[in-house]
Formats: sequence, C-alpha cells, structure tokens
Amino acid sequence: MERNVDVSVIVPIYNAEPTIARCLDSLVAQTFIDNTEIILVDDGSTDRTPEIIDDYAGKYPQIRVIHQENKGVSAARNAGISLAEGEWIAFCDSDDTAVPRWLEAMYEETPNADLVVCGYNIYRMDLSDNPVPRKESVTRRTVFMEPDIILETLLKERQLQFIWNKLFRKSVIDAHNIRFDESFTVFEDEDFVLEYISWIADVVAIPEAGYNYYFPADFYEKYEFSINDFKKVIKKIYFIIAGVPGRVKLPSIVYWYKIALSRYASRHTYEQTKDSIRYGRKIASSFHRGPFNYLLLRILPSKCIYHLVRRNVR
Repeated sequence: MERNVDVSVIVPIYNAEPTIARCLDSLVAQTFIDNTEIILVDDGSTDRTPEIIDDYAGKYPQIRVIHQENKGVSAARNAGISLAEGEWIAFCDSDDTAVPRWLEAMYEETPNADLVVCGYNIYRMDLSDNPVPRKESVTRRTVFMEPDIILETLLKERQLQFIWNKLFRKSVIDAHNIRFDESFTVFEDEDFVLEYISWIADVVAIPEAGYNYYFPADFYEKYEFSINDFKKVIKKIYFIIAGVPGRVKLPSIVYWYKIALSRYASRHTYEQTKDSIRYGRKIASSFHRGPFNYLLLRILPSKCIYHLVRRNVR
C-alpha cells in the first residue's frame, strides 16, 4: 500500500556510531511518523554506522538509506533533497535528537506559511559532560512577512541560522533549485536558509522547543570559519534587505564575522587581511544595534583591529 508522505526528514551521516541510534529512536518515535519518510544518507562512513542504519531500515518502513562515497555534509543533504517525496522537508543531524512533537507541531502551521520555525533545547557539551539544556525560542507564536523583521527577530532569538528547527516547502526548493553549496566548509546552514527566505513571503515561528541540539565539545576547533564563505552569506543578507529603508540591526552577524576574521588574521599578514577588516567595518556600521555596539571595530585604525583580533582567536 502506497504511503502518503507529507514530510521528508533528511539525515546526513558520517561515522556516527556513538549517537545514531538515539537520533533514529527519536525520529521513529515522532507523533507524525505515519506521514513521514526518513532519508538517511551515509556519507562514506568507515565505522559501524552503515550496518546500524541498514538494520533500522529493515525494521521501519519509513526509513530509506543511501550509501555514497564521502563528499561532505552538504552533498549528503543535497542527495537527500533529490530523493525526497514529501511536500515539506526537515533536516536532522546524526548527533542530535527530536522531541516527539517536533514535526507535528511545525506541520500544524504549514497552511499559514512557506517556512515554519520551532524552538530548540541546546546542550552545551563544551561546558559539561551532563549539561542542563537551555531553551531557545520565540516567546509566542509569531507571523513574519517583512524581510528585515524576519532577520532581526529570528537572529536575535537564535532561530535563523540552523536548518534543523525548520520545515521547508519542497515546491519552493525545487522551483528555485535551492541546494547546499558544497564548496562551503561552514556556514552552509545560514547560506541555505537565506537563499530560501529570499524566495518566500510568510514565515511562522512557534515557541515549542521541538529539537535537541548537542553543541559539540570541539565546536571551535572542528570548524574552519571560512571568512570567504561568510562573506557569501552576508552578501545574501544585503540582497534580502536591499529594499528596506534605514539600518537593519543584526549584531550577531558582526559577532560571527569577527570570529571568522580572527581566524583569518591569525594565519595571514596585515596586508592580506586589511580588505577583510575594511569589510568588517562596513558590516559593523550596517548591522550594529546601538551607538556603542562594535564601536572599536567601526572606529579603530585597521592595524589596531588586526592585532586585537589576532589575540582573540576562538
């Protein structure tokens, strides 16, 4: 009997033997499971991950498995998008879990939006082996239709920059050929979300925390924070807000750019870095939230900024 698939959940997986079972247990326990397909994309794992996910696929008809050579997380997600049959697409990472109503809570809002955003619980594994989760969400159900308000509010509430707390309409993704940029080493989530937002009008955010995000202990060592990748992300922000009068307050964009800038400056000379410092000055002027916010980045000489950011590498 053919199943009706409303939501496709795409899970990119690479060497996730320690965490994949808890992830999949949370997905098959979804209250919306009868209307869901789960696409597992094994990106060339060399541990027992392929055996584990094949075993789950044999037990649960909702699970489909793809095995491919190692191409990276963006390529794995793109492979999942190409095979997805649901009207809506969700993403889950193999080291995270979802609460039972993660999908259902978001799907209930789909008649009203092209993008649905839910809250999440963050477990800071870099601070403790057994952390107390912190909830991140909007305070009440909110409908957004203006691009500057979407960006300002969802970035402030730490809701915009992830893909796993969202439902994306598959028809929008297909119509505009939206895919993850496989050249990115980091910031691929932000790039995908911003590209998607540039094509839609209505966003609904709900306060329910449907996703459990396990912030990696080695997060800052694990990722390169490519400054060139982040500049591509910022370019999309400028495109989205091009028609918005006045200044848009996005201080978190400046924060993450400073991290990328410090990484870059620590490995390059001042002459190689000065253009990126100039760009940082530009976005600090564009996106600061008040007269003193990122004031040093806006007014200090470039050489002073260069030496300061080199000392504060994360």
